[in-house]
Amino acid sequence: MRNLFSSKDQRLITRDETIDLSRATYSADLSSTGLDPESQNFHVSIDRVLFQTPVSMVQTILEAHGYVLNLENILACLDDLHLTVLAQLQSSEATPLQGKRYLPAYQFRLPSKLHVGPLLRRFYSEIESYETALKALKDDPKGAVRQEKKAEQNKDKLEALEKENRELKQEIKDLKLELQRATQSVAQANRALSDQNLMPAQIRLATVKEVKYEDRLIHLKIGRTALQFPLVLAVEIPEAGERCLVHIDNGVVKSAYFFEAKGKHIKPSAATVLFVKDHLCKVRDRQRRSFVLQAKNEVELALFKRLRRQDTLLLYYLGEHLLRFESLSDESELPFVDRLQEQLTQYQIYHDTEEGG
Repeated sequence: MRNLFSSKDQRLITRDETIDLSRATYSADLSSTGLDPESQNFHVSIDRVLFQTPVSMVQTILEAHGYVLNLENILACLDDLHLTVLAQLQSSEATPLQGKRYLPAYQFRLPSKLHVGPLLRRFYSEIESYETALKALKDDPKGAVRQEKKAEQNKDKLEALEKENRELKQEIKDLKLELQRATQSVAQANRALSDQNLMPAQIRLATVKEVKYEDRLIHLKIGRTALQFPLVLAVEIPEAGERCLVHIDNGVVKSAYFFEAKGKHIKPSAATVLFVKDHLCKVRDRQRRSFVLQAKNEVELALFKRLRRQDTLLLYYLGEHLLRFESLSDESELPFVDRLQEQLTQYQIYHDTEEGG
């Protein structure tokens, strides 16, 4: 390394030296690689190892110098790896050193048992802890018995899980078969009713798949056909799995009769319409609480279009879920006439009071 450059003002800056590169220029002419046989320090300029990882660079150097490629040697090199510079100095006597030209370089010491870095020391400590644990396990006379007992327990758990898995698979198979039979039964019942002319063609036997309280919809299924029925048209609230008769017109369920419905307690309450706009309707209940209803389907939207201010809605609740609502407004002109007469009477009273005062 001492004879690396022709001038004494060109040298490899070690990790212990400081250099001022504020006025120095980057120079690829300083490209170099070499090994100091005394200190076993290897350096390589960064232009010669572009796009290489530090580990791959270290592996190449170890192979080139006849070292065994193991984790111990690689960690020893990585412990000592530093990024330094190859520099041409303005003067070798200046303190701190003043750089004229420079080129970044990697520098590290080849593996040596005399130099153990922190990373390699942690590796040795981890290996030692593993060896201590293995030795303690071998010296324990009951260790092998415990291991054997644990293996037997794990085997028993595995067999129990395999048995449970087989039972679950059989249960799924039975449920699929039951579902297939139920679907075929509904289809056969519909065909029998239609063939024997017991009911009109528009009346079909369906099964309740799910009741969506948030959407105020009942999901029905006829064979493989899925249909939806608004809760606003339902008289009873069914449960999933129950059967019903539905009236279908052009693929739309107009009405449904839930003959298996067990019935649920539905709490009704009245509210007054404040205003209606598009699919929104603001109402106020008897406790003077105001809230906005949103139409969830075309049936509810059509109902909103018929509503007017001061109309009365009867709301049906199941717990906190609003299931359905219906209008109690009178379609005749009498309510309007009554309200108008009431306003005229109030005006006449106020007018007479003011004149008397």
